[in-house]
Amino acid sequence: MELRETMEELIKNKSKERLLAEAKEIRKAMKADVSAAELIRADRDAR
Repeated sequence: MELRETMEELIKNKSKERLLAEAKEIRKAMKADVSAAELIRADRDAR
């Protein structure tokens, strides 16, 4: 069971890293003063 929990945690962390990287790229493209966290929240809330 511990291996499964470790894998799930790793997947969650990788997903967060990917979302943060994507948000940074979007922010660069928009050249806006919006934090990455705000962009992620907006995207999550839109789903």
